[in-house]
Amino acid sequence: MDQTDSTGEIVEKPSLTEEQATRLAERLYGFKVETLRPLDSYDDLNFHVIVDGDNSSPHGYTLKVTNGTDSQHEDVFEAQNQMMTFLADKGLPVPQAVPNLLGDVMSLENLRRSDNGGCSENLVRLLTYLPGTVYHNVPMTLALAYEAGVFLAKVQEALKDFSHPALHRPNYTWSLAGVASLEKYTHCLHDDRAKEIITKIVQTFAKKVLPRMDELPQVRDPIVFGGHFLAGFESVRPLTPAEWDVLYYCVVARASQSYVLGRYTASIHPQNTEYLMVTAGSVWKFIDMWWQTPKEEIYKQWRDIQKSVGTQSD
Repeated sequence: MDQTDSTGEIVEKPSLTEEQATRLAERLYGFKVETLRPLDSYDDLNFHVIVDGDNSSPHGYTLKVTNGTDSQHEDVFEAQNQMMTFLADKGLPVPQAVPNLLGDVMSLENLRRSDNGGCSENLVRLLTYLPGTVYHNVPMTLALAYEAGVFLAKVQEALKDFSHPALHRPNYTWSLAGVASLEKYTHCLHDDRAKEIITKIVQTFAKKVLPRMDELPQVRDPIVFGGHFLAGFESVRPLTPAEWDVLYYCVVARASQSYVLGRYTASIHPQNTEYLMVTAGSVWKFIDMWWQTPKEEIYKQWRDIQKSVGTQSD
């Protein structure tokens, strides 16, 4: 979620101890918590919950407590819940929102903030838990890249038939349309070369991609990994010429968002630095490598990879 709202207000991460989170879950959902442990998160709070004597979700649940700023936009979370149900109905493995004792899939709760002990209203949801390992903790094999591309394409194809007005947010910090806003946060970059390259990426994105955003459907990694990912994706849905033309800039712009916004958030929430910076070094190396590699060279490698993958599957 955002680190700031549209006015630049700093988002304050909620503050709950494991004991408080346990009491919250039991009060809202009426079950007996067997175990509860915190999960990594950006600026919300997530907990993995195992319930005593419950077989309806064999791997437990995720208790999600949203920061007070984003909690003001209930329609966005209504859209998320509807999207998860929509994708599940299409046969895709996604979490599902669980109704609370009142039959609601989310509720606003008055909880303490971590800054000065004040209170804020936070949206609380319980989702079925999907077991797995995050990409950062597994070997980045080419087969995994291909499978990820296939899965992403299937999700995108399914979402062609889904729409919700709350999802049309042109000013959302993490939208590619919002890449230009990164210049507001580059003050947190202490490496002058990094700051210079990020600024050039933002300017080039504004020139090469933003004028063509209307041509693109509303849709990181070393080049070889990305090539296999793309091969998997295009096995389900080929990119349009417009998508191919701007993909080079979109990839490095998205990585720049991750790098700059991660550093900015760490500067205002230093207690969460370890999680926020877990990939910062590798992301910067990727940005630097990508920006120094001509678009044509990357595209040639990708096409060669796609031919090789196609030959292997014949």
